[in-house]
Parts: sequence; structure tokens; C-alpha cells
Amino acid sequence: MTSSGHFASTRIEQFSWMIELSAEQIHDLFTTFSNWTAAEVDEAAQAANGLGGNVVEHYVTPLIILERVATDDDSQQTAEMPSN
Repeated sequence: MTSSGHFASTRIEQFSWMIELSAEQIHDLFTTFSNWTAAEVDEAAQAANGLGGNVVEHYVTPLIILERVATDDDSQQTAEMPSN
């Protein structure tokens, strides 16, 4: 989004987090994935059972805050707007 020149990055952070899921929770979660078949969901839950019944999933979530930058296009659009 910044490559267009319309936005500038004002802050970027990453948040690392994890969640422990039971085999049942994995099954329920993966059932919501539209590109997973029922067999794949069952296989993932069985794999968790094979690892003791729980797995820990690790995630990194980015937070990117952008600020709108005024451009020459904005000035031209304002000039073209009819006045009331």
C-alpha cells in the first residue's frame, strides 16, 4: 500500500503468541477451513492424539499502521468537485 504513495507506514509491530489446542479443538477449528476435506480434518485430529492429545501452535501477528498521505491527485480531485 505504501508503494502507491497514498500511505506511509507510521508503526510496525509483531506480536508472538501461542495457543494450546486439544485434538477435539483442532478438529473443530480445521472443520472451518474451506480447503480441508473431512478426511484431512480427521487426520489432523488423530495426529494430535498421537502427540499426547494436545498441541501448541505458535503464531506471529503483524500490526501495521498506515497514515494517508496527501498527493497531487487529491488536490486535482478537490479542484474538480462542484461547489454548492
